[in-house]
Amino acid sequence: MSSLQKNIDLSGGEPFLYFGALKRILEHARLRIPDSNITVTTNGTLINNKQVAFLKANHIDLKISIDGEEKTHDLNRRLRTASRAPAYRHLLRTIKMLSGNNVVLKAVMVFGPRTVANLYDNLRHLIKLGFTHIDFYPEIFAFWQNHQLKLMDKQFVRVTALFAESLQENKLPFSNSLLFSLLNETGVYKHSRCNQVSVDPGGNFYCCDKVFSLSRSKRQNYQLGPSEIGIDGYSLGGILDVVRKKIKNTAKYKDCKSCEYLKYCFCPIGLYLYTRNNGLNINSYLDNFCRVSKIYIKNFLDIKSEILDSGVIPSRL
Repeated sequence: MSSLQKNIDLSGGEPFLYFGALKRILEHARLRIPDSNITVTTNGTLINNKQVAFLKANHIDLKISIDGEEKTHDLNRRLRTASRAPAYRHLLRTIKMLSGNNVVLKAVMVFGPRTVANLYDNLRHLIKLGFTHIDFYPEIFAFWQNHQLKLMDKQFVRVTALFAESLQENKLPFSNSLLFSLLNETGVYKHSRCNQVSVDPGGNFYCCDKVFSLSRSKRQNYQLGPSEIGIDGYSLGGILDVVRKKIKNTAKYKDCKSCEYLKYCFCPIGLYLYTRNNGLNINSYLDNFCRVSKIYIKNFLDIKSEILDSGVIPSRL
């Protein structure tokens, strides 16, 4: 374990709703695992200057959930107030405050069937706002129609061209976690090697963050132990192996064995938990999961090839 990079990611809900508890967790994590990479993901609507100073002092990264320009972002992200007001303009004030505090702007963007047509423009918008790191992911559990998948492919052609253009100037348009993993061959074979552990506000450890879509009673089947005792490594391996066996027994999974993108594919355990909890047919969802994943991964591998073929060592990865 000591030879592996340790990453701690805190998200919600909204972590800054409970900053006192968040602060204690971050202080404890930094004390116990001083060499870890710690990141807090937030919608950016509650954070203030004092909290930013604390994060900077403890070398904690901040990622902002933002899906692009105003119209796109406000489709799904609203303030949790009685009015359910759009969040984008409020978020802009936070971005300005973070820039004023010399915080490196990092974004997490989600695109789906309704917004994929604007993927390239939304990425360019985030670059314009000053974001230098952008992780962008498809709504992997959504149902995508054929024309929407074709749109994703077309949008990625423009994204790949953006990287090729930037490489001519010995740089990347932005850094990206998946691209880093592909270039360094880390985080591969997630379907069989995933060792992610998640914890709930009560201090209970679980084998996957998707367990939080389950009812409390069903969630207990995937618990690894309370924080007072720690993680039961044997339970982690055992629970994941049972779920993997059930996924492998599905009709659709037989196609995965020969898939050229299996090495880089998303972990399907979350999909299994999602469909089971909602009484859905996993075979139909697994087919959609595969189609979206293939397009996404193929295009990121194309971007990787652009970087390797250029012979350029990017100044920022």
